[in-house]
Amino acid sequence: MWGEVMKATGYLKNCTPTRTLTDKTPFEMWYGHCPDVSHLHELGCKVWVHIPGENPKIYNWSIKCMLVSYSDNSKAYHCLD
Repeated sequence: MWGEVMKATGYLKNCTPTRTLTDKTPFEMWYGHCPDVSHLHELGCKVWVHIPGENPKIYNWSIKCMLVSYSDNSKAYHCLD
C-alpha cells in the first residue's frame, strides 16, 4: 500500500500552503483558485462504503473499510476492504 500512501501524500502536499510560494498552495498557483479541502479525512480511518444492489429487499448495504488514498480526478476515496 506504499504506492497509495505516497500518492495521497503528494495530493495533500499540493493542497498545503508553502512559504516559497508566499503562503499559497501549489494547487492554487496551477489552477488559479484555492483547493476545496472539505472532503479530506484522516488516512487509515474507518469508513463505510455503500454497495448498491438490484434487490429491493437488500437494496442498501455497506461494508466496513479503511481509507487509503484519494482519487486523482474527483472527490472519491480509495478504500481497503
